Amino acid sequence: MAGLWIGGRHTTNAKAKEVGNSSRPNSQDGWVTVDGEDDSLATQVKEALSLSSNGDGKSGSDNGQGGEAQNLEQELREAREKMAQLEAKCASLGQRCTRADEDVQSYKTVVRCKEEEVAHLRAQLVLAKSEAEAAKLEASHLNAALSAGTAAGRDADTLAEELEAAKEREQLWKIAARSRISYTSFEPGDFALFLPTSNGFFVAFNKGCPFRYLSSESLEAAKAKCGEHLSYVVGPLIEISESQAMDEPNCNPYGLPIGTPYHVCTVAVQ
Repeated sequence: MAGLWIGGRHTTNAKAKEVGNSSRPNSQDGWVTVDGEDDSLATQVKEALSLSSNGDGKSGSDNGQGGEAQNLEQELREAREKMAQLEAKCASLGQRCTRADEDVQSYKTVVRCKEEEVAHLRAQLVLAKSEAEAAKLEASHLNAALSAGTAAGRDADTLAEELEAAKEREQLWKIAARSRISYTSFEPGDFALFLPTSNGFFVAFNKGCPFRYLSSESLEAAKAKCGEHLSYVVGPLIEISESQAMDEPNCNPYGLPIGTPYHVCTVAVQ
């Protein structure tokens, strides 16, 4: 049978109920005994009830603190997850910034190269215009001399030939100015103009860069495309090979002085 242990003896529920019924609160300690019951028994019942009440309060306090700790741990986990997400976003943004910086540097390099190319072409254009003006002036002087019939001892035929040559040079300078033809330096990719020589070869139109000859393969391609009688050949340079005139068979096809360096140019015929 269930009951309470009070004062070293077992008290049944009925007994405890009886004690409870035979006791009532007073104004001092809250309980008094009636019907001749032992005062110590009532005191032990009150202590048992007080301990039970204190235990329940402590348990509720512990439960409240445990729930608060769990909430704090959950908030800490969520904060760590958010921190990890922010760190991942920062790393991604850093990579994108790095790639953007690399793209900007690449674009700057391209722009700088294009600016240098434009400056070079402008310088070539100015020089070509200057040469064209000089050739035009020379042709004008020769034409005036031919019209007057005096050319310091030279006959009219010689003057006519010189005039025709001057006009041809003027035309070539105009072509060079329009077509951005290279004539002061020659590199693969540059446009070059080749003119016929008296011995049947074609040499590059140049200024200060002599002995640039058109390769036999390019000459044959030009003849196949434009006919046998060519007044000039123009096109981008594909390959340039350097050689030196030597006193050996097939080592001086252009009849240059021994030891003279020369270049053979392969072009894509236009």
